Amino acid sequence: MIVLHNQYLHLKEIFFQKKQLSALFFRLGHDALGHPL
Repeated sequence: MIVLHNQYLHLKEIFFQKKQLSALFFRLGHDALGHPL
């Protein structure tokens, strides 16, 4: 049960990091006003 919980936390962490990465790339692809470069 603890192993499953650890895997779940790990997956949640990966998902969160991917979400942050895509948000970062989205910001990189847009200027400060939110217009596509």
